[in-house]
Amino acid sequence: MSQSWLEPGQERSWKLPTLTRPVRLRSPQVKGSVTLDPGELGENRPAFIRASALGFEISYERERTETIIHNPNAFPVVLSLDQVGWSDDILTAARVTNWQEFRDLFSSEVISPDEDITVGSQVILFTDLRGSTAMYRGIGDAPAYALVRDHFAVLTSAIRYHHGTVVKTIGDAVMACFSRVDEALAAIRDMNHDLPTTRSNQSTSVHLSLKASLHVGACLAVNANDRLDFFGTTINLAARMVSCCNGGDLAVSDEIFQHPEMAEFLRHLRTSPELIEIRFRGFNNPRRVWRIPMNLPPPVPVIDR
Repeated sequence: MSQSWLEPGQERSWKLPTLTRPVRLRSPQVKGSVTLDPGELGENRPAFIRASALGFEISYERERTETIIHNPNAFPVVLSLDQVGWSDDILTAARVTNWQEFRDLFSSEVISPDEDITVGSQVILFTDLRGSTAMYRGIGDAPAYALVRDHFAVLTSAIRYHHGTVVKTIGDAVMACFSRVDEALAAIRDMNHDLPTTRSNQSTSVHLSLKASLHVGACLAVNANDRLDFFGTTINLAARMVSCCNGGDLAVSDEIFQHPEMAEFLRHLRTSPELIEIRFRGFNNPRRVWRIPMNLPPPVPVIDR
């Protein structure tokens, strides 16, 4: 935030920036550092700073606007004030890699093959299509594949629009991740709203029914086949939860359900969630899962003229 150079034995004034959050006073030539917290200082401000090699000596006065700094050493010192907390504008690697645009433009920017990184919290989405095997058998491989391809386009568009990214596709299933719960919920709402408008090229229209699950937690980020991928317990549970869906619904973990964004989401749907306690394969204890019917208004019919 601010920096000042002092020659040996020099003393002069230093106009400090307005302190709205904690800052750290430090110098490579001075042992230790000092945190200046406006919440603790109140109206007091540093009036005199002596930058001895053994440490800082500071005196304070009320409503001080300028500070006298002194270098008693036989060598120059550089004083600096740094923000202690993250800036409000910081963009972390975990968030930027959740943007589809970043993955599209910088697909080669992945973790070294010899490294893996734990990401503190990711919102993980898994989707699947209900009855896709029967659809292939009923309308034929080519028309069914065209529908599945169109369904991928609808899902990718919703995920991209709400600042998420498609991690990978597995058959008819999609794995995606988001940085925020509200953005993931908005993407799921858009997916279910747009899918019923998808129809086959034949005279018979086909209604696609989406199953989706949502979980949040820490993940392991790795380089898998030159692509940034996520693994771990959070991923495994999110994938298992899709089995709780019947189609046209969403399964969320209890961790997601407790987020305040869920209340607004449920109010918009005007639906009642169903609590399920289920023991998933590979998990010792039963898990609380909430199944939410996606009661969206029917789409406006399209009339061909």
